Amino acid sequence: MTLKTISLELRNDENNSSSSKFIVSQSENSVSLVKRNPPVVNGLCPENKSVSKNHKCKMGIVFIILLLVTPFLLLSTYLLTARRKSFKKIFIAHTIVFAIYMTFVINYSKLLTGHDEYGIGQLGLGIVFVIIHVIIGFAHGLYITLKKKI
Repeated sequence: MTLKTISLELRNDENNSSSSKFIVSQSENSVSLVKRNPPVVNGLCPENKSVSKNHKCKMGIVFIILLLVTPFLLLSTYLLTARRKSFKKIFIAHTIVFAIYMTFVINYSKLLTGHDEYGIGQLGLGIVFVIIHVIIGFAHGLYITLKKKI
């Protein structure tokens, strides 16, 4: 029994924007044509690499912008709440919550990141927790300031 396999690619237009790949198998008595599905990588087909790349690029830009804005949010939160009588209580509460975040990141980050040989996931998780904490603190400070004015 002789088996020959030929890979065949059919294109729909001149720009090659859409194509289908088939495998033609031939044995002594029969010929079969089977459509070959490309392997799926991270939920996207390899033909859609540009979608995945653009998505990652946009998320990276959002992360960088949040990272750069965080110190300004922290400073403005301090300026919004520094004159309040409850500033000391707010500061202590935020310090305790921050200590809990960092304790979680240092001791239990493998629950979220899995195997992390070089500690990059742990570092990223710590940065994300700090950014989220500062954003929530800014929203809280803004709420307190607006509540006192009304």
